[in-house]
Amino acid sequence: MIAAPIFFIASDSVWPITSSEAVDMLDDATGSTGRAYSATILGLVALTLMAGAVIGLAHLLHERRPGLAMLLNVGLVVLAVGLYRARVVASWSALALGVGAIALAVANPIAVKPVILAAEVVLLAGLGSVGWLILTETEEEWEHTPEFSGYGSAVTA
Repeated sequence: MIAAPIFFIASDSVWPITSSEAVDMLDDATGSTGRAYSATILGLVALTLMAGAVIGLAHLLHERRPGLAMLLNVGLVVLAVGLYRARVVASWSALALGVGAIALAVANPIAVKPVILAAEVVLLAGLGSVGWLILTETEEEWEHTPEFSGYGSAVTA
């Protein structure tokens, strides 16, 4: 959860392509093949690490919201809502996860690099904070995910 967004940021930082037009993309890539290869490798590492992040987020939901954990194919936005509703992460972490996912979904197809990088930083904040929460859990907390402090009583609906 911590490393995946960092690798996405690194990948998009070195990615030489600045346009969504095919001809311009080809020109950018052929003029910077080393950067294109590096960015591709970093992106593949990020995607691989993202699988672990999604599994970790699903783990937080498995006990309190098992139905929501099954909806991972719907995307990070649904997962962010589930994490918030289950009250297992800070509300700002869930918000950052959802906002980052939406911003990436909008910015990537139109190749708006500053927005892509900003969205990845927001995603890092959300996933990184959840990753740190999981890394610092006790064995008891791992077995039975506690309600995140700062919420009222747990919602069971």
